[in-house]
Amino acid sequence: MTRLFLSLYLFIALALAGLSAALEPLFFTSDEGLSDEATDIVLALETVARKPEERAAWLAGAKLEPRVIPAASLAFSPASEQALENGEVVPLFYQDSIQLYARADDTTLYELTLPVTGSLSRALWYSTVFYVLLGALIALWLWPLWRDLTTITRGLSNVNADGSFGKIWLPKRSVVAPIAKALNQLSAQVTELFNRHKEMTGAVAHELRTPLARLKFALATERPADEEGWKAMREDVNELERMVQEMLDYLRHDGRQPELNVSQIPLRAMAENLAERTAGNTAISVSVTADNDGLVVLGDDYYIGRAIENLLLNAIHYARTEVRLRVSDNRNHIVLHVEDDGPGVSEENIEKIFVPFYRPDAARSRERGGAGLGLAIVRRIMLWHDGECEVQKSQLGGADFLLRFPKIR
Repeated sequence: MTRLFLSLYLFIALALAGLSAALEPLFFTSDEGLSDEATDIVLALETVARKPEERAAWLAGAKLEPRVIPAASLAFSPASEQALENGEVVPLFYQDSIQLYARADDTTLYELTLPVTGSLSRALWYSTVFYVLLGALIALWLWPLWRDLTTITRGLSNVNADGSFGKIWLPKRSVVAPIAKALNQLSAQVTELFNRHKEMTGAVAHELRTPLARLKFALATERPADEEGWKAMREDVNELERMVQEMLDYLRHDGRQPELNVSQIPLRAMAENLAERTAGNTAISVSVTADNDGLVVLGDDYYIGRAIENLLLNAIHYARTEVRLRVSDNRNHIVLHVEDDGPGVSEENIEKIFVPFYRPDAARSRERGGAGLGLAIVRRIMLWHDGECEVQKSQLGGADFLLRFPKIR
C-alpha cells in the first residue's frame, strides 16, 4: 500500500510540474494578447507622455477616459519608476486585462484599463489541454494496474468444480502481485481440502459396502421365526445400500461433466419401462400418460433414465396411493411430470431440496431415509442436458416434479 501511494503521489506531482512548465509558455507570454488598437494606444501614450501639454487633448480626442490616481498610491519597481519619469508607459498584465500607467504630472498618474484579446479563450484552452493531458498521463500510469486486476478477475471468474481456479500469473514488479500470490495459495488450499473431503467420503462409502454385502447375504440365507422383524432388517439394509450408492454416484459426478452418449430418446417409452420395473414391488399405483407418443428428447439414455428413476423412487417413497408420470408438449420444451399424492413440498423448501445433503424436517423427514442426494443428482443431470428440474404443487395434492427438456430443432 505504501509503495502504491508513494508511486502515485510522485507521478502526479511530477506530471503537474511538467505540464505547467511545458504549457504555460505556449499559452501565456508577457507581450502577446494586445489588439492592434491597444498597441496603437500604448505607442500614442508613450509619444504624448513626453509632451504633457498635448496629453490631455490627445486622450480627449481618442475618447479615452483614464483614471487619475496619486502616484504615491502604487509601489513600482525602481526600473518602472525610471520609465515613468522618462515619459514611458508602464504596463501591468492581469488574466483578462492590462493596466497602462503614464505620468499626468509630478504627483499623479493616468491609469487606463484595456482588455487583453483572447485571454479568456487562452485560459479555457490551457485548462482543457492541461486536464486532458493530466488524465492521459494518469491513465498511462494506471494501465498496468488495470491490466493486472483484469487478469485476476478473469482468473477468478473461471472457477472449477472443485472450488479452485486457474493459476494467476503476474510479473513480480506488479503492485498487485502479492494479491495474486495469495489467491493462488488459496486455490491450492481449497483444492487440497476438497480432495481430502472427497477421498474421505468415498473411502467411507466403499468401506460400508462390504459389511452391507455380508448382511444382505446373511439375511438372504436365514429365515428366523420372526419373519416380520427379518423383513424390516432387510429393508433397513437395502436403505443403507441405497444411501451408499447415492453418495458414490454423487461423488463420481461431482467434478467435470461426463462424456454423454447423446441419442434420441422416446420419453414415454422410457417412463413406462422404468415405471414397470420400479413399481413391481410396491402397492402404490403408478400410471404413465403422454400428450403424444412420438415425443422424443436428445440426451444420454443412461443419465436421463437415472434422473427419471430417482424422481419415481422419490414419488413412490412419499405417495399415499398414487404416482402419475405425464409427458407434455409445450411451445419450447418437452416436460415430464412426476406427481404423487403425498405430503408435498412446502414453499420454503422448494429450492432447498435440490441442495446436496439437505433433508427437510417436515413430512419428507430423516425418518424416511436417503442421503439427500437424489434430487441434487437429478438437477445436475438436467444441467448437463441444458434442461431444468423444478417442483410445484401437484393436482393429486402432493408434489409435482418437472423435468423440462429443450425441443429438438
